[in-house]
Amino acid sequence: MSLRSWFNRGCHLGLPCLVILVGAIGIQGGLRTSAQVTADPSVGTQVERIDDSTLDITGGTTVGNTNLFHSFSNFSIKTEEIVTFENAPTINNILVRVTGRNPSDIQGTLQAQGNANLFLMNPNGIIFGANAVLNINGSFIGTTASAIQFPGGGEFSMTSPVNPLNPLLRVNPSAFLFNQILSQPVKPIQVNEAFLLVPESQSLVLLGGDVNLEGAIVYAPDGRVELGGLAAGGTVGLNIDNNNFRLNFPESVARADVSLTNLSSKTLASVGALGRRFPLLFVRGSKPT
Repeated sequence: MSLRSWFNRGCHLGLPCLVILVGAIGIQGGLRTSAQVTADPSVGTQVERIDDSTLDITGGTTVGNTNLFHSFSNFSIKTEEIVTFENAPTINNILVRVTGRNPSDIQGTLQAQGNANLFLMNPNGIIFGANAVLNINGSFIGTTASAIQFPGGGEFSMTSPVNPLNPLLRVNPSAFLFNQILSQPVKPIQVNEAFLLVPESQSLVLLGGDVNLEGAIVYAPDGRVELGGLAAGGTVGLNIDNNNFRLNFPESVARADVSLTNLSSKTLASVGALGRRFPLLFVRGSKPT
């Protein structure tokens, strides 16, 4: 069944989809990178290859039996490859950082156990290919931020240590920090002909520089999708109410482009144009023809 057929089927079942765009409608080119999953030693992440197409991610550092932290020097998934995060049923959030210089190129299946939310943070960019699959029971957050912040001053950055006894790291994240050098733009997120789906009543968040959906669909049945673009450094808040994830853009943060290209005319008409001074647009139940 085609990507659009799956989408149409979900909409015909009466499952609403909420899309929020933060930025301006535009066009962004693609990214390229090599595919590999390589752990760095900073938080104890282990990569176990089960066979030619299956990798299990174990270890990491758990804080408060609620948050699990992983760190990779490279994190990309080949077509038909399945990467599974092994986690205890008590884990609420799996937080993944990529400390190397390559973007994350997700061409296969990314999955986690239990009902954990999965955060993927790579400041060098994130790409989803046509065969990318999210097989998780919680919400998914992909971001090119340089740090994930927690209430009270806790932080999960590219270089910060993770102390399993740190009480500031056991709660839900509260913000994303984009600490950019002035001469370097915030890296983009590219979704190429993929159908990114999260389970019913969950959230799907993509937050980076330019965010481009090229012939792609992001779908959260009876849940929430948020797409946010920053043109420069700054801090974007994150409000989590059960499974409802909301981005909070300060007025001082410069918006980048959020683009939807090569979709049907019906979808584009439903979305319309979006100026940077008007960062929020709500679309309910729109679907390709």
